[in-house]
Amino acid sequence: MSIYIKKCENQEEIVQALQIRGKVFIDEQNVSADIEIDDQDYTAEMFLLYEDDIPAATIRIIKEDNVYYFGRLAVLKEYRHKGYASNLLEYAENVLKERNIKEVYLHAQIAAKDLYEKNGYSPLDNVFMEADIPHVMMKKVLI
Repeated sequence: MSIYIKKCENQEEIVQALQIRGKVFIDEQNVSADIEIDDQDYTAEMFLLYEDDIPAATIRIIKEDNVYYFGRLAVLKEYRHKGYASNLLEYAENVLKERNIKEVYLHAQIAAKDLYEKNGYSPLDNVFMEADIPHVMMKKVLI
């Protein structure tokens, strides 16, 4: 089995990332498509994790007012519990470290909060609702 991660560089790869997100967020979690796909997708950097050349997971990096956020981390159901979410976080963190970015934020679903804490993220705020799902803002200082 071979696993690799790469930045989405063409329309086909972007569509593959959006398809993964659609299956996870729209189909499984009943998030509205007009919330899931947003204007930030036009400027975000998207990445795909492949298992044996099959797109299995995705994450995006967004920059707003010189603040960096990870978002839309999604792993297809049949590829979960293999550490792919952590692999994507580490990869995206390294992308930012190469640019001398010192911290990153994300909106974590409460159901995934433990995953992020295991990867070094700390909760910052109270729970809030986003797309009718409880979330918490989290931060990681990149060393």
